[in-house]
Amino acid sequence: MNGSRYICIETLNREIRLVVLFTVTLFTVLVAGIFACFTFLSLISAIIAVVIGTPALLWSAVTTYGLIRRAQPLRPFDPEEQAASASRVGGKGRYITTADGRIVEYLVYGSEIPDAKVIVQMHGSTTSGGWQCKMNAPLCKELNLKGIAPSVPNLGYSDLYIGRTLANVMRL
Repeated sequence: MNGSRYICIETLNREIRLVVLFTVTLFTVLVAGIFACFTFLSLISAIIAVVIGTPALLWSAVTTYGLIRRAQPLRPFDPEEQAASASRVGGKGRYITTADGRIVEYLVYGSEIPDAKVIVQMHGSTTSGGWQCKMNAPLCKELNLKGIAPSVPNLGYSDLYIGRTLANVMRL
């Protein structure tokens, strides 16, 4: 798994405890809510309460966890840490600094031959370029392809892009 400047080793245990606490609380409230609904409400009312209540509880748990994570300070960028993290997944860690001063991480992996064709792989919403590297580095090497996988803002070692909207979500 690719490292991240947003997860400090010191806070990892606290985060695991928070996730367990959210999960246990959510499950307890959900079971109690379902029991109460089917005990005290008519069948139709109980089904409506469960159908609306379950997503609302999930949304509140995820939102609370996200707010706690957002409040954590950003650690300073360490190029050696980023390079070591990239080498653990089979690539070479690189980064650029944008005009507005943000760091954007990308990993280079696959073939080392100079005339190899290049592919750029963008990751999904909850992973980083390290995931693409880990999954595709052996295949790229076998097919004589050089892979480049950037990490979008706020994932991997890429900085947060303040003011990002859905319209410019893929802007690095």
